[in-house]
Amino acid sequence: MGQPSVLIVAHAFPPENITGALRPARFFKYLPRHGIAARVVSAKPDLAAAERVTRVPVSNPSLGARARAELLRWTERFLLPYKDELPWVPHAVAAAEKMMERGEVDTILSTFPPVATHAVGLWLKRKHGIRWVADFRDPFATNPFRTRKWFFDYDGRFERAIFESADVIVANTDGAAAYWRDVYPEAAGKIHVIWNGFDPGHPFPTQPARAGGPLVISHTGTLYGGRHPRLFLESLERLIAAGKLDPASLRLELVGPVEPDAKARFADMLARMPAGMVECTGKGIPQNEANQRMASCDILLMLDMNERGHSVQVPAKLFDYARCDRPMLSFTSPGSPLERILSSSGIDHLCLYPADSPERIDQGVLGFLGSGRRPSRANASFWQAFDGERQCALLAGLISGSGSPVVPEPVRTSGIPA
Repeated sequence: MGQPSVLIVAHAFPPENITGALRPARFFKYLPRHGIAARVVSAKPDLAAAERVTRVPVSNPSLGARARAELLRWTERFLLPYKDELPWVPHAVAAAEKMMERGEVDTILSTFPPVATHAVGLWLKRKHGIRWVADFRDPFATNPFRTRKWFFDYDGRFERAIFESADVIVANTDGAAAYWRDVYPEAAGKIHVIWNGFDPGHPFPTQPARAGGPLVISHTGTLYGGRHPRLFLESLERLIAAGKLDPASLRLELVGPVEPDAKARFADMLARMPAGMVECTGKGIPQNEANQRMASCDILLMLDMNERGHSVQVPAKLFDYARCDRPMLSFTSPGSPLERILSSSGIDHLCLYPADSPERIDQGVLGFLGSGRRPSRANASFWQAFDGERQCALLAGLISGSGSPVVPEPVRTSGIPA
């Protein structure tokens, strides 16, 4: 029997500088070290070619792929609630089928979002019966950012089809896995957890704490939906008005894109902040520059909030933040995975909740900022638990079908996964 092989279906993939490209990139990099030959089919055909990475649509797609893509484009535009990249699906399926015909692929691993990736996996599973691993980087039917009402249960029906058809379901938090085991008890045995993590082979800049100047607080990443800094800005405004905080003593950096729905929720606060205290770039920057901005700040700001007021996910930026050796000020939900991880990570942190009173938020912010500059290093358990190469050892077993069953665990109230 030949070496097991997997085709990773990932709409985003490096060199794209977005968070969604990181997890499939780790899979692609480390699965071969655990005996799994890996290929990728992705989007953005204008990006540079890379070995074992196929980008579609190709310059001259088949007539059938073009026709199906056009049909899906109109369906998505007029009949569906979201732009889920469905016109990309026929092109990805065509590329996958060519690899299957050449005997290069015996398992499909699709990583969501967008919905298009799981649509490819579902299509290939139902048509060819190929082994299918469905990886969820975010919730689907219960996603707090997918809140549009529609005339039928689009997300719910699609999610159920995935759980019925996939051979393996991978969640990236224990909370998501526990919820799905309750909702889909018939699929409980094929639901596994592989947390997000970091690439141990990817160098990350570290810098000693700065000696002088204003205290620099940095949020690096996209602001969207309920993830915006209004609560923090309101606290700063109150503390400044009360004479408890000197605006010249700190600088807030909001580095990264800001989607219009988020900007509308805090634009008035930005306008009221003292001149020069807040920088909001409003656009993405190269990854190496973003890493430098994170590493050179004094305190990292984490915004883990959404419209539904609860969280079962961990912001992927946590694992970059952790490598900066800086304290973290976090706005999150009580008992969230982020809070549970931070509580056992050894990282100097403070978690505040949207439901907290303004007085408690102000007290927490003032005390945390008042502690000044200090290093903060995660403990050995953190580095072991979220090492991307170690996580791929489990994934390799799931892909090949030789992995040991994962016994369902209750959602933990403290601690981090082993």
